[in-house]
Amino acid sequence: MAVLLRMTLVGKSFLGGPVEIPVAVNLSTSSRMVWDVQSCPQLSTGHCRMALLRSWANLPSRMLLLVMGKFLDSTFQKELRGLLCSAMDMVLNLVNTKFASMMYLPPLTSLPPKREAATQLILAASFLSAELSLMQPYFGLNITNGMVLRLLPLVTMTLGALIPEVSSILPPSEPVVIDMRETQPPLVTITPEKSIVHLFSTAKFWASSPGSAPRSLFILDVHSELGAWFAAAQDRLQFSLVLHSLSHEAVVNSSIGAFNVLPLRGVLADIIHVAYVPSINRWAGAGRACGGALMHGEQL
Repeated sequence: MAVLLRMTLVGKSFLGGPVEIPVAVNLSTSSRMVWDVQSCPQLSTGHCRMALLRSWANLPSRMLLLVMGKFLDSTFQKELRGLLCSAMDMVLNLVNTKFASMMYLPPLTSLPPKREAATQLILAASFLSAELSLMQPYFGLNITNGMVLRLLPLVTMTLGALIPEVSSILPPSEPVVIDMRETQPPLVTITPEKSIVHLFSTAKFWASSPGSAPRSLFILDVHSELGAWFAAAQDRLQFSLVLHSLSHEAVVNSSIGAFNVLPLRGVLADIIHVAYVPSINRWAGAGRACGGALMHGEQL
């Protein structure tokens, strides 16, 4: 860690006149991370060094400037080094306090019950949110007709039965493609009863006619809440999601005009439940490498 310090020293010169000396000092420390008895990361300061980078003064002689520079460097090393290096320790203590506040949170009670020769895994909601954010780019999915057997046929006739505006401008047999993407990082919330992952998605509906460019129909803003189960396998974080509910859906763009999105709610929930969430769980089952020491307890 390195900090640039700037200060101005005011006093009298060797010749007795007033002098102002602006100085720039580089303060650098080496630090290392250790783990306490409760597996919480802690930063500790190693070597602390100071180096005078530059000084200015209204002195008449270059020789005096050189003498002054050596004097300042010696003064900083003897008098100010201990004071300023202690300030660096205070910074690291603040970081360690933040680590502690992130890690010492209640356990995930939604995890499976404790089994023989195992202990419950404890993870911080902020840590889980950060891990899911790193996996967010892999959550996108294009859902096409016939991809999932349990879905209704994804054609304009199915869509038109729910949204009359579609059937009035498109033939009934055109395939529909739904592009699901995350627009914001996932958010994990934990209560004594359950763990919830909040997804903030867009669902883009396209009509895909053979021999022509896909036509954008409308884009929905979708917020969904999913039950979550987390576990660790060796050094990898794994999790499984299941849809609980859709908390929000709204039209953000439409090429077919204004329409009521409520009739689409059930189909949209089915799409997320049987197609989108399983695709996320495939990534989640593989897991993501993470620092085991950031988790309390043993693996499930």
